[in-house]
Amino acid sequence: MTTVIKNAFPVICGQEVCRRDITIKDGKIFSVGSDQSTDGAMVIDAEGGYVFPGFIDEHVHGGGGADFMDAEPEAFETAVKAHLKHGTTQLLPTAMTATREDLLAFVGAFKEFKAGSKYGKNTPGIHLEGPYFSGANAKSTGAQKNLLMRAPDPEEIDSILNASQGYLLRWDAAPDVDTACVFARKMRDNGIICSMAHSAATSEQAQKGIDNGYNHVTHYYNAVTTYHKKDQTV
Repeated sequence: MTTVIKNAFPVICGQEVCRRDITIKDGKIFSVGSDQSTDGAMVIDAEGGYVFPGFIDEHVHGGGGADFMDAEPEAFETAVKAHLKHGTTQLLPTAMTATREDLLAFVGAFKEFKAGSKYGKNTPGIHLEGPYFSGANAKSTGAQKNLLMRAPDPEEIDSILNASQGYLLRWDAAPDVDTACVFARKMRDNGIICSMAHSAATSEQAQKGIDNGYNHVTHYYNAVTTYHKKDQTV
């Protein structure tokens, strides 16, 4: 099947944004240029609108009224379809700080969704935000559940890694918790993005984390205690 998008302004890295036609064959962009042939094609008039590549969201907790922590395949499908409607074509369903049982349920629901839904191709893997946060300062906890924050547990980590079967692509933790560097090395050894998040770490603790495998930052400048007045609440 061939589709031609007419009167569009495609946004292409390194190229001038100007009016062009886009020809799509069998679901893939075939060519971009002026006066593309429309013989036998379905024609869409973009009416001078911009055409962007699909967005990628590596940190998203739900959508369309569904939360990924509902741990139900239907919740995953509802949320993914909601984001697709608004241009996000690839996303990582994200879990919150939770009990081991709830995290494993989240992983299980994702795998069931991935295997059984046509939208599974839009979710290459999952992202865990927590539970290994310090909770040392209320201003850095955000929406995370303070009482469930804890230091990395090797047995728990292994159980989640085993359950995820390679789908775990990113895991956030605070570099100032006990054994944070051991956790970071474990993530590095498994090819998982290790991101600093919800932390009260000093610059020295952060640098030590980077040296051991942290390679990303979550919510940079969001609730960073240094940038808040003492009497300010978040």
